[in-house]
Amino acid sequence: PVDARLPGAELGPLGLGVQLGGLGLRVRAMRELRGHYAHTLRVVDEQPVVRTGPYRYVRHPGYLSALVIWIGAGLSARNVTAVVLTVAAVGTAYQHRMDVEDALLRRDLPGYADYAASTPRLVPSPRRARRARAERG
Repeated sequence: PVDARLPGAELGPLGLGVQLGGLGLRVRAMRELRGHYAHTLRVVDEQPVVRTGPYRYVRHPGYLSALVIWIGAGLSARNVTAVVLTVAAVGTAYQHRMDVEDALLRRDLPGYADYAASTPRLVPSPRRARRARAERG
């Protein structure tokens, strides 16, 4: 049998740190949306397109944070199979949800299509990050 364990006892604390980072991103994204965060997919009157905080870098930092948390859990378990299966399962579920959410927002939220055209969905672009830092001063 193939040993699916990742080497190094330090992966446990590293995985926990990755999880905490993902949790921090989740909290920051929720706060940035203010009262517009919801577990259901919806658009309300006067809802803005948020382009600040983590939304400067990616359109879906909430889903990114969940993936990061799950990757951290897999690293903590020090098991390659856990990391791969988790990313595949959670990634597939979130892929579908992001497709549906993007379609709804493009249809019902004025300005979202332009935002979507200029902002990556899930993986931040180093070039965009440099540009965002430069715009802040």
